[in-house]
Amino acid sequence: MNSKFLPFRRKRGTKVTYEVTGTGRFEVTYAVGDPLKGEEKMVSAGLTPWRQDVIMSGMGSMPMLTIVTSNPEHPDGWLQCTISINGELAVEGAVSSRSASATFTALPGATG
Repeated sequence: MNSKFLPFRRKRGTKVTYEVTGTGRFEVTYAVGDPLKGEEKMVSAGLTPWRQDVIMSGMGSMPMLTIVTSNPEHPDGWLQCTISINGELAVEGAVSSRSASATFTALPGATG
């Protein structure tokens, strides 16, 4: 089985990079391990550009980012979100509006 997620099973871990660019304010929750076990961190007053690198390891590790926008003063605001695994883009997406939310998850094989 050849999967981009095999590195997560190694003890040394895999580098995951979360990035948010665009306009406006946001709240973000990102996985640092197994999100089903609550292994997440939250940034409640994020400003762009925002970037966070984490090292993930273990069978339950799953790169996941949830973003909630709060832009009453920027009704046309937008945020671009990316997740990279070992420097390779795995997921990208965007949210736009005065108030919106989205979750981005890097699934097995997403970078291949």
